[in-house]
Amino acid sequence: MSYFSRISKLLVCLTGLICTAVQAHPHNWIDLKTELDIDDQLRLTGIHMRWQFDPYYSITVLSEFQQNGKSPEQQLHELGELMVTNLGNEGYYSKLLLNNSPLPLPVPDNWALTAEAAQLTLSMDFTLQKPVPIKGLPLSLSTYDPTYYVSMNYSSSHDLILSPEVSSFCQWELILPKPTQEMVEYAARLDQTVKDSEGLGVLFAEKMELSCQR
Repeated sequence: MSYFSRISKLLVCLTGLICTAVQAHPHNWIDLKTELDIDDQLRLTGIHMRWQFDPYYSITVLSEFQQNGKSPEQQLHELGELMVTNLGNEGYYSKLLLNNSPLPLPVPDNWALTAEAAQLTLSMDFTLQKPVPIKGLPLSLSTYDPTYYVSMNYSSSHDLILSPEVSSFCQWELILPKPTQEMVEYAARLDQTVKDSEGLGVLFAEKMELSCQR
């Protein structure tokens, strides 16, 4: 797949707008918030994701809305539907592993694209087909754009949420990426050299690691 075709599937280009002006990767930013549903038997039952887009992208999209004849609510719904559909083809940019084995995310049973204070937020609620026992097993979650065109990060430790009922039995740790200086410089030169960046995102991806014992 060509670089342009790959990028066109990213969230920042789903509207057909011109993406952020060419500069070093990343071009756009998403602040993540993730909540895990864990029942009293220490089984994972669902995941709630909230992605807040950076102000520049949000304002660009909302300004484009004003040029169309449709209501903002209708355009938010149409754009959100397109985002969720395309994200499904990419595994929702998330890698969920239990004991190093992948747990694919299902189609979200609820989703919404909203605009508050001129900033877009995509919310997705995933309910697993059946509860997954996680007691004594390492669980990890990474959410990232494989090309690093978009940087996806947690703003603080408070953006990883567990219910109070299980917080005394489960502990999580946010593992920050440690890209080499060579990779940082490569990302900074990427647009100048016009090279494909597939696989770059994992080197800059944050990872949540969770362990539950009782």
